[in-house]
Amino acid sequence: DKKGVYYSRQDAAGPRVYYHAMGGNPAIDRQIFGQGYGQDKGIGTDLSDDGRYLLITVFYGSAMGQTDLYLKNIKAGGPIHSIVKDVHAKFLAAIGGDTLFIRTNLNAPREHVFSAPLAEPGRAHWKEIIPQNNSVIQSVGLAGGRLMVNYTRDATSSLEIFNPAGQPGGRIAFPTLGTVSGVSGRWSGEHAFFEFNSFAVPPTIYDYNVKTAQRSIWAEMKVLLNSSDFELKQVWYHSKDGTRVPMFLLSRKGFRPDGETPTLMTAYGGFDISLTPTFNPEAVVWVEEGGLFALPNLRGGGEFGEAWHQAGMFQHKQNVFDDFYAAADWLVRNGYTNPAKLAITGRSNGGLLM
Repeated sequence: DKKGVYYSRQDAAGPRVYYHAMGGNPAIDRQIFGQGYGQDKGIGTDLSDDGRYLLITVFYGSAMGQTDLYLKNIKAGGPIHSIVKDVHAKFLAAIGGDTLFIRTNLNAPREHVFSAPLAEPGRAHWKEIIPQNNSVIQSVGLAGGRLMVNYTRDATSSLEIFNPAGQPGGRIAFPTLGTVSGVSGRWSGEHAFFEFNSFAVPPTIYDYNVKTAQRSIWAEMKVLLNSSDFELKQVWYHSKDGTRVPMFLLSRKGFRPDGETPTLMTAYGGFDISLTPTFNPEAVVWVEEGGLFALPNLRGGGEFGEAWHQAGMFQHKQNVFDDFYAAADWLVRNGYTNPAKLAITGRSNGGLLM
């Protein structure tokens, strides 16, 4: 109603949710949620398009091993109700019309989607509308009365459309393997927006008309680059224990392996983070100068769901190093490069990998 805004703030004691009256003094904003949560938690807020409902999500750590969901009917002035609490799983929700859509990895490591009426959002009223499949759900955006489900399939993005009952309504195609992000829109509108990019494709934001299925470029990064000069392919190799692992290879178009190509390989392998093809100027310049860029998708990441993540953490961390070593070995054995011309780089958790 343009009179105020709900927001979360990380104070010294921990995260808290406040209501701020527009034009008022922030120092006296009213706290409405979060008392008792420490600094190890995070809280997100989301208001429904009609301003009627406030959705609150509590995050237990960056990997979201647990999230709690709360809902408040603002128009009715009711209390904050718990939807999910104290369940060791990820729950992320969005409001579309009079329905709450919930994606979760509870009993589904690659995630599935439920719907529930806002009037009765408790778990007893949940209905599974999009079951788990072989791909991993990365996000669910709502636009034009549809669910825009962003999957990761074999470490690359696939954007698919479903109606509120979970019936498929098509897939949006892209010119190369790449990454979709930022899928958003309004439930009552007609347009969805999302970004697509790849190693040699700069970030491009598209405007997609949900009713007509027409797509147009809304904004793009201007780069002196001809993406058609590059070739991106995905190969598979076996790690030490026999696990199949994928790897992306970026080269100049028409590249033929000769065992002498300077090769730069990077990876991460941790914290449920998926390394899908995203715009990489370092890789572009390397390839323009005649090199080969390689990125294997190691265990520990989120490319294949929670089981893949857990297979590279704690007592299984050695799998990450084995996967990376096997990628280097595959490149040499298959005549792409040789040990004297293979360089590796990584930072943060990838620095540990190095």
